[in-house]
Amino acid sequence: MGFVAVHPQELDYIYVDPIHQNKGIGYALATTALRYMNRPVSLDVFAENTKAKKLYKKLGFKCQEVRYQQWDLNDPKKYSDEKMILN
Repeated sequence: MGFVAVHPQELDYIYVDPIHQNKGIGYALATTALRYMNRPVSLDVFAENTKAKKLYKKLGFKCQEVRYQQWDLNDPKKYSDEKMILN
């Protein structure tokens, strides 16, 4: 249904299969992982990913900075992401 990937102080990925989203699985994965992680915990999320940011804010994360970057010189689009922190 889903998975979470972590480092000692970084929440790398939370993924829930779209057919299982909005059932509390992402919240359960994150809260379980956070119990074992050293504080502060950081994560990066695309600024446009409102569903993920809603989950992270519910968990207590706060935006520390917003970054804009161009990933590929051949692609003029700039992507924005937020660095979020949980103390």
